[in-house]
Amino acid sequence: MGPFPGMFPVTLDPPRVFHIPDWGRMGEAGRIRLLRDIATREGRDPRIRELAFRILAEAGTAQRDYPAQAAAILRWIQRNVKYVNEPGEQLQAAVYTAFRAKAGDCDDMAILGAALFEALRLPWRYVLAGKGPGGEKVRWVEGGPPPREDVQWAHIYLSVRLGPYNPAAPWCFVEPTVLAAPLGWDVFQPKTGSMPPELSGPFALATGGGAAGITLFGETLTFGRLSAAVLTGVLTMIAGAAAVETLRKMRKGRRK
Repeated sequence: MGPFPGMFPVTLDPPRVFHIPDWGRMGEAGRIRLLRDIATREGRDPRIRELAFRILAEAGTAQRDYPAQAAAILRWIQRNVKYVNEPGEQLQAAVYTAFRAKAGDCDDMAILGAALFEALRLPWRYVLAGKGPGGEKVRWVEGGPPPREDVQWAHIYLSVRLGPYNPAAPWCFVEPTVLAAPLGWDVFQPKTGSMPPELSGPFALATGGGAAGITLFGETLTFGRLSAAVLTGVLTMIAGAAAVETLRKMRKGRRK
């Protein structure tokens, strides 16, 4: 019994991994319902809520700056959870992915991202990407008609609304499996893009050799093996005008 009538302490489940024997027979609509149920429950776990608070505090996000909050959640997952394939269909609880495994496939990373958004009351949706029977690329966003059963769905990620109480607030895609992909970047590119496991181009994890840099104010800054396109996008996403001003001050200080 808690300190007030009708109040009880929360019982926390241990970090778990779910094996789903009927996964192949559930159909895509059933799988999405299961994933939403898991993420919604996990988003109400005090450990996930505390993690969300810590992520925002470490990122220095302002109150009610929902784009910055969503971007901070995305960056934390990209930097702290390693994308790996799995031998069979199993689903990791968000607590397990965040605190124990620190790795997972696209299902696991989407569940974690959804749970963190749920903890902050940011509306979210699952997004599927795959190929149709004719080889055409197909995207499905939760909330519309059920996903097509004739599509070979290959990837799952998220969309988040940048405002909990404003139905007119924009929705942005969230791709946690691609290191440094900014908020709003979409792995699904109907004409020129790629989908896992063939991720390539400027948002691949590394360029494969040498150091990349970006040029600001006539100076080249080197950041290792990420592509310049990634670095430019990251700089814009993370800091915007504040980063530009900081770099200006740093440059002035070196000249003194």
